[in-house]
Amino acid sequence: MPELFHVNCRSLVIVGRLPDAVLEAATKHQVNLIVVGSRRGNGAQGVGRMVRGLIRAASCPVLVVNRSVAGPYARITVPVDLSDASARALRSVASLGLEDHARVTVVHAFEVLGKPKLSGFGIPREQIDGYVEGWRSSFAEETDAFLEAEGLAGRDWARRVVEGRPNEVIAGLAARACSELLAMGTRARTGFRRVLLGSVNEGVLAAGALDVLVVPPPRPGASGRLGRPGRPLPVTAPVRTYGSSGHERRRLPAAFERAFGE
Repeated sequence: MPELFHVNCRSLVIVGRLPDAVLEAATKHQVNLIVVGSRRGNGAQGVGRMVRGLIRAASCPVLVVNRSVAGPYARITVPVDLSDASARALRSVASLGLEDHARVTVVHAFEVLGKPKLSGFGIPREQIDGYVEGWRSSFAEETDAFLEAEGLAGRDWARRVVEGRPNEVIAGLAARACSELLAMGTRARTGFRRVLLGSVNEGVLAAGALDVLVVPPPRPGASGRLGRPGRPLPVTAPVRTYGSSGHERRRLPAAFERAFGE
């Protein structure tokens, strides 16, 4: 294969059921990346099950290749939600050398609490826009703090903080930027369907428009530093707060409080 001309490869034939046999070989040889192709046409459903099995049980990142190889990745999109899972994805992009020839875009998508209700209560458009911009600025600061805490602030990576549903924002930005690779971290026990098919659009992988790097949480007994304990990030301290549990809560301007009966 011409793509592997300068790569030191060793062939290994193993016998066993998929994906267990691949996982056992990866553990035995202490690999730091599993690369699997995604087939189309006959057998695609079976391969899909194997890919899901690899991602659920692998102790190292899994790269799902959908595209024909044309060279090193030139454009990479990394969605982040400021969690340890996102940190692992960012560190893997760096440690695996994927960023060496690529423009990396870090994307944080957010939704504004109560925005659909505001116009119905007669609040001027410019005030609504200012409210949204306040959320965006706050999340931009948190994203910067997140990268700083992970030791990645000095890298020449583009940063985008965009309002909208995460699945729509991520898929849309990746398409507009002509990204070739989407890198994401999974959380413990959630596996492939939760992080990819739930948080991004199922069609992103199914259509084969770009490759996907999935970085799992550390497994018990796995070597290497794959994650860090949780730590607080600086946020704007609100006076009156709204929001759902587990998410940074934001203050609503006094002019908007009427819309929520407060």
